Amino acid sequence: MIKITMGIVSLLLKRHYRVTAELPSKRETPIQGFRVWDGEDPQRDILYIVEDGRSREFAEKKGRLCIGIRYAQSPARHGCQRIFVEEPMSLYALINALQVVFQEFYDWQMRMERLFCTHAGFKEILNEMEETFGLISLLVDKNLQYVEASDSYALYSDWLGGGRSMPLDLIDDMMEDENFRVAIQHDQAFYYEDPYTKISSYCYNIKIKGAYEARLLIQDKAGGPFPGGLALAGYVGEHLAEMFAWQERERMQERVLYDLYEILKDLLQGIPKDTEEIRQKLAVRGWEKEQTYQVFQFQFMEDENASVTRRYYQTKLEDLFRDCCVLQDGDRLCCIWNLSTMLREEDDVHQDLAIFLRDNLCQVGISQRFGDIALLHAHYLEARYALELGLRSESTSWYHPFESMVLPFILNQATRELSPGQLCHPGIRRLMEYDEKEHTELVATVREYMKHCYNVTRTAEALFIHRTTLLFRLQRVKKLTGIDWDDWQERLWIGVTLRLLDF
Repeated sequence: MIKITMGIVSLLLKRHYRVTAELPSKRETPIQGFRVWDGEDPQRDILYIVEDGRSREFAEKKGRLCIGIRYAQSPARHGCQRIFVEEPMSLYALINALQVVFQEFYDWQMRMERLFCTHAGFKEILNEMEETFGLISLLVDKNLQYVEASDSYALYSDWLGGGRSMPLDLIDDMMEDENFRVAIQHDQAFYYEDPYTKISSYCYNIKIKGAYEARLLIQDKAGGPFPGGLALAGYVGEHLAEMFAWQERERMQERVLYDLYEILKDLLQGIPKDTEEIRQKLAVRGWEKEQTYQVFQFQFMEDENASVTRRYYQTKLEDLFRDCCVLQDGDRLCCIWNLSTMLREEDDVHQDLAIFLRDNLCQVGISQRFGDIALLHAHYLEARYALELGLRSESTSWYHPFESMVLPFILNQATRELSPGQLCHPGIRRLMEYDEKEHTELVATVREYMKHCYNVTRTAEALFIHRTTLLFRLQRVKKLTGIDWDDWQERLWIGVTLRLLDF
């Protein structure tokens, strides 16, 4: 996360006021907050609001960072970084202006983090920076060919010559420039001035596995140096480098794992495959056909950028759990997890899964474990049905194992063509009619009696009635229905009936 700096404060204030800043353009100073200076010894990372006429006193206290309203030239002190608002305003107005600036910064940061995590387009990221700070930016590859630019870049910079590509003669000159070749070696944000166009840029070299691939350039529309550039270039550049690396991983995954993912998709859909072909394709990942697997199906909240978000979550899941392959399954993600190659403790993995579900507001259906990847389709159906039934019956829960959904699944399948009433035990239907007519609770009594394993004492306690009252009710049930409690099949039918009434 980027910290707000003196330069960033100056940039945002300039969007609203006439501001003069005495700050280094090639070095950033992070600040923790701001306060009105009341004469105490200044802290090094606090921005102090210094009232007009007290600049000399602040300097004598060896104050390092300050902001004030300047009506006349104030004495400078070596090492003191200062921002002056060049228009009349009260102390309270200045405090309010800084509060607005800090809030604008944090709002921008939240928007940028969302763009990064959803792998938004480069242009959208660059435009967000232009809209907030008024800075133009350009992304070029290692051959100085245009990748993307903010909307206003071509209007203010000569680098694109008013178009979408850099002039060839300028590219040739820069490739021969010693300063440019040295700049390629930088691993942190840096300041660079093109010796031919004299355009000042704050840059970040985007590297993949140490190899220079592209460069981010951030410029002021006036073309000169400005405070805050290093911090912004470093923050945005680091995230763009992660996005470049993610795209490279995507390309490598497509090349190396394409066949594996294709055969997993076929197995997921129930398309039979030759055993030897399965073994060969799994070997790419170091997997074997007869290992222990489990299927997880994830359902995420609806999102306006759903397809982009799912691709992000797909990569995040594979990075988090590693021993898995994640496939898109309509609007869901299907994760095939190899438990045999898992190097971490299972409890740690499930803890990470719980955190992932909570942080990303999603739910998951989980199959039973199985020992042959050729059985993938059957266990994929387990995960899918577990999730669908869990979303319907336990929508507040995040975690839906198939083992806990077997009975709801049976009931769901049983009622696909016949109504629950057709499947109910006739004795229970008679009790329901009797309860409604006589205002009794015989169905509830039967439910508790079965729940407590036909134990009269515990059932009476659960119903808060006397044991004799319970025995009387059970006799009434026997008389009305003729239920034979010694017949296990009849007991099973009654139990299923009571579950159907809840389903």
